[in-house]
This record gives sequence, structure tokens and C-alpha cells, in this order.
Amino acid sequence: MNIPYQCCNWILLAKLESFRWKIALLFVSILIRRRRGRKAAVRKIPEQIILSEVKRMVEEMQALNKKLEDTEVAINEYFKPLDQQAEEVMKMQLKGDERRKDELMEAMQRQALLEMANAENLKNMQIQGTDKNVQREHPQRLDQK
Repeated sequence: MNIPYQCCNWILLAKLESFRWKIALLFVSILIRRRRGRKAAVRKIPEQIILSEVKRMVEEMQALNKKLEDTEVAINEYFKPLDQQAEEVMKMQLKGDERRKDELMEAMQRQALLEMANAENLKNMQIQGTDKNVQREHPQRLDQK
């Protein structure tokens, strides 16, 4: 089997061309994969930027919250003596108000007792006055009883 030389060349050229196409396709597929990877990375970059920005903001807020808590503690410590003095003054005022309320209640009870006694005396005087008037008008009726 003797294949002419030109035919062999043609087969070799065809195989070489096929090999070149395979290399080109492989190269293109590698490029496509790389581009897709870069595209995905580029898409992730905004997400990563946003996430890092959110993380930074959260850290800043936590630091600010800590400063606020420290400031609140310092303010409470600063005003603690004043709060204690104000509490003592309020207790003294409450005691004074309680004492005045008790005195007022006692005065009102005494006044009520005096009014009741006066009303009782007045009633007794009216009864005695009525009895005297009855005796003057009808002295014999009282004697008969």
C-alpha cells in the first residue's frame, strides 16, 4: 500500500488543522472560563464593598454606643450626690406633709367632736326649754304624770 506523498500531506495537514482547531477551542474555552470568573469576581466586588461598608458602620455604631454608655455612667456618677441630697429633701418634705396632714386630721376630728357636743347641748337645751314651756303652760299635766 503505497499512498502517494501528496495524499499523506493532505492527511497530515487535515490532522494538523484539526489539532489547531482543538487548541483554539481549548484556548477559547479557557478564556471564557477566565472571563466568567472575572465577571463573577466583579459582581462580587460591589457586594464585598457593601458588606465591608456595613461592617465598618456597625463597628462605628458599636463604638458610639460604648461612648454613650460611658458618658451616661459618668453623668450618673457626677449627679449622684445631688440625687442623694434631693432624695433627702423630698423625704423631709414628705415627713412634713405627713405631719401637717396628721395635725389637720386631728384638728378636724376635734372640730367635729366640738360641733357634735354643741349640737347635743343645743338639743338638750331645746328639750329642757320645751319641758319648761310645757310646765308653764300646763303645770297640772306634768304633776299628774
